[in-house]
Amino acid sequence: MASDIESKIWYDLVHAKKGDEYLCLYLGHQENTRRRFKVITIAISVAGIVSGYKSLKIPVIVSFAIICAIEIMSSTEYFIIRSDDDMSKLRELRSLYYSRTLDLEKLLDDVRNERISDDDAASQFYKLREATKRIEELDILSRVKDHRRMSSKADKSARIYLNTYYPS
Repeated sequence: MASDIESKIWYDLVHAKKGDEYLCLYLGHQENTRRRFKVITIAISVAGIVSGYKSLKIPVIVSFAIICAIEIMSSTEYFIIRSDDDMSKLRELRSLYYSRTLDLEKLLDDVRNERISDDDAASQFYKLREATKRIEELDILSRVKDHRRMSSKADKSARIYLNTYYPS
């Protein structure tokens, strides 16, 4: 039967691994959204330029509408997609989750193989918990939205990883 501290380490490991997997998916989603937004903006810009050259065939109002659409998209860009600063914070957050996962895995391995006493494990565990302040700060600052499908995929990936390395 697992000790109390082993159960706590396991629970934190599962949480950290799921957070790491979710942020991988979330970062990929944000980068794809950013790329799509840029492509759409470029396409609309090109359409505006082309309609400007063919203003004899297409009314000038259409050209102004396209230019207006570009300006609106440019103005609302940071409400739709994340800035470079936000993306770097998300990458840092993902790195912290990954590092935490590795630390917890090592601690769990030490506990399960009895290389460390429960008291020493508890001491190291709570030191690791103290170190999560930066993760919590970045988590709050980055406003990571919870997408149900992405969360489900992250949960599945984390479960596969943990079942592979820690079969019950």
